[in-house]
Amino acid sequence: LDVVINNAGYAPDKTKKGENVSRSDMMDAFEINTLGPLLVIQQSLPLLRNGLMKKIINISSLLGSHAMNPGRQIAYSTAKCALGMITSIFAKELENEGFTIVAVHPGTVATDMRPDLKLPGAMPHIQPDESADGILNNVVFAKENLNGRFITWNGETMAW
Repeated sequence: LDVVINNAGYAPDKTKKGENVSRSDMMDAFEINTLGPLLVIQQSLPLLRNGLMKKIINISSLLGSHAMNPGRQIAYSTAKCALGMITSIFAKELENEGFTIVAVHPGTVATDMRPDLKLPGAMPHIQPDESADGILNNVVFAKENLNGRFITWNGETMAW
């Protein structure tokens, strides 16, 4: 196995303010967006250690960045922020084994998770194939060392 892409994404709190988010919303967001990728990494490591590329790509979000967060979706944002810490810790733990572990903001992608992007006057967005192509070209097949970084689908560095 050469590459693992953790592409979990669940936002139970898209329309809720922080004061109204339930324990269940928080737990569901953490289980899917944080714990799920952690378990995938743990189970994949034996196979990745025998691979040539040894890359783990954790699909995160702009909302998981302390510096860039617009201040909404507390359950989703907190879970993606925690995924960033998982990325950072594994990057340090495995760097001497030749691993590259990164967090990637896939862009504002027009998917079923974002029906608001279909409305007139919606924010600029990209299609899923554009995001996927960017991740392949700028992350999976990147020549530079990206280990431990938080980047966008088009290769730009993001602030944690």
